[in-house]
Amino acid sequence: MAEDPAVTLRKVVGKFVLLFAGVWLAMLFAVAVAAVNGGGPKIPLINWGTLLLPGCALVPGAFVSLRLLRAPDIDRIKELWVKSALFGVAGFVVGVGSVIALVQVQKGG
Repeated sequence: MAEDPAVTLRKVVGKFVLLFAGVWLAMLFAVAVAAVNGGGPKIPLINWGTLLLPGCALVPGAFVSLRLLRAPDIDRIKELWVKSALFGVAGFVVGVGSVIALVQVQKGG
């Protein structure tokens, strides 16, 4: 039986939120490894909080997305995809903003 295209699109939104969360975790891990090895940019301790801010939206968004992808009924999917999309957009915007802020700090401007 074919799945409704609207349901498929809503599940794709959840998968993108999981992708954003995974990219954020990989970026955080890469910056931490570079900082430990001394090869990366020198980020002051207070600015590490800026790198953690997107996680405030992406981690709950990832949990909501996992529930969305496992949801058995359409009513539950309709409810969860909005939350997933909002968390994903918020995490993405905060992530881009934090990267821009850190680049400005590194430039000294």
